[in-house]
Amino acid sequence: MQMDIILKERNCQEKTSGGKIFAFIVGVVFLINIIVVAINRLTPLAAGVASILLILLVMGIAYKVMTGKVTEYYYILTPKGLLFHRAMGIREIALMEIPFDSILHFKPIEDYRGDVKLYYFLCNRKDDRRKLLVFNHKGETAGVVFSPSREMAEAIMKKTGNA
Repeated sequence: MQMDIILKERNCQEKTSGGKIFAFIVGVVFLINIIVVAINRLTPLAAGVASILLILLVMGIAYKVMTGKVTEYYYILTPKGLLFHRAMGIREIALMEIPFDSILHFKPIEDYRGDVKLYYFLCNRKDDRRKLLVFNHKGETAGVVFSPSREMAEAIMKKTGNA
């Protein structure tokens, strides 16, 4: 299926210095070694349970690091609306499609006053370009927080009549 794309942007994590990555790895390995030494001093049953908990901890840390550093979001402007995709590695997954006629508000996140369900499609929640797009979704009001470029923000405002 061919989709007409007016504009496509990528939102990804800022690059991390090699020194910080090295320090994080050394710190995690050091922490794991300390925990293993403590586990070895326990009774066999307690050591087994603690080992399983350690494995779960390491898996949790690895998952958090991988999803945090590898995840990217794509904002795709089409003639019909705005699409949000998430990419991890080479796999791109469609998350949400918002038709232009269902958009109620488009403004900076700082101007938000209300109580709607928010979806976050950005890698850096402290980005100063964050915008809020409020829309009708299946009869309810919802919102999307994302970081479009100035060019995409102007195109959305023009398409929705908020220019």
